[in-house]
Amino acid sequence: MLYLTHFPFPRDDLPAQNSAWFYAKKIYKLCRTEKHISLPAWLWAQPSMSLSNHPKGGGLPANSSIGVNCCSALAPQVPLATIPVPVATMPSRRPAVPGAPAKEPIVLFAGPLAAEEDLLTWLQIAAVVTRRHADARFVIAGEGPELPHLQVAAAKLGLARVIEFAGFVPDEALQRLYAKAATVLVTSSASDSARVLIEAAAQGTAAVSTAAAGPRDVIINGVTGFLHEPGDVASLADSVCTLLREPARAAMMGAQARTLASVKFNPQRLRQAWVDLWVTTARQGAPSA
Repeated sequence: MLYLTHFPFPRDDLPAQNSAWFYAKKIYKLCRTEKHISLPAWLWAQPSMSLSNHPKGGGLPANSSIGVNCCSALAPQVPLATIPVPVATMPSRRPAVPGAPAKEPIVLFAGPLAAEEDLLTWLQIAAVVTRRHADARFVIAGEGPELPHLQVAAAKLGLARVIEFAGFVPDEALQRLYAKAATVLVTSSASDSARVLIEAAAQGTAAVSTAAAGPRDVIINGVTGFLHEPGDVASLADSVCTLLREPARAAMMGAQARTLASVKFNPQRLRQAWVDLWVTTARQGAPSA
């Protein structure tokens, strides 16, 4: 018998959400203890992603890379099929008429203002960037418990005149922000920033991000954006400055990011991938004649 399943994490169980080993062990235990399941089995490791700019924050981590690696290590005899979560991105809001204005020198964050986003590092990067690019502006779109601390930190770093805490931004307005921003900057070491990066890519905006599992599944380093180690303020700031300084390169990377997002996370394509997986699983599980 072949078995097809996935394991979503409870939204309020943060330790479980952040533990790839929890994910892998649960799958492994199922394979070893369920008597009616014979191996090999098909398992689907779901790379779930949080809702961008969700007013209450939360969400699920993007575990595609981590989940596959850990599950393969614990149950190497189990073939894994990974299917990304589809993202129904909106049409590009970039102006398409000749002579349309270029992107504005805006560095954008969209998401919950929570400790795991490491927005203090984000502000440190902003301080470095603004010393090199006097026209740079910074927008933080989202709500959360860290807002008062971030406002104080921004003032201490001399960012009060160049930063906007925009609060919760409705989706249509958020898409316009993505479209006109020079880049989206993500500093979280967690893995739940993928949806924001996909939505930015759909608007033709290259991103600068930490190399967590979720961003690694979305960004091709040096092609559709830049990836760096968490906490590497200097390198992250350098990449932001590159996109601000070289608008032609930023536009090219943004166009490639849009193409990648439209293919890799396309709902119609992923719907067919589900159907193909089910058909393959059913055929392999059919009794021999």
